[in-house]
Amino acid sequence: MLVLITLYAVSVEMADAFVRALRCGGEWHTLARQLAPALIGTDALVRQPSSLPPFLRGAAQFIICLDFWASQDSFERAHRQGVCQALDRSRRGLAQSVLPFGAFSFPSQIRIENPTSAKAPRN
Repeated sequence: MLVLITLYAVSVEMADAFVRALRCGGEWHTLARQLAPALIGTDALVRQPSSLPPFLRGAAQFIICLDFWASQDSFERAHRQGVCQALDRSRRGLAQSVLPFGAFSFPSQIRIENPTSAKAPRN
């Protein structure tokens, strides 16, 4: 599995619409399912309100998008076909600015020996 992580700054007025578009049945989600079946899902993390005074908070809502792809190969195929660019353009249209963090994957499993199962040295 491959996870693409991107930070979006979205106007406060557009933040709810941005998240709705990503959710199941939303416009962006529907387009993504048609264009990229290997895109398993998308989720959003929305920055929680801070205790700063309103004049220091700014006019943007920060949203981290997580795009889950079936594999590195499936993402690369979609990228070569222009699918990723089309999806990216449609989402960028709702944002004030975008900061891609990149592609991430879960680390391979590491076998950890159980310390109680190791035999103690004999005297």
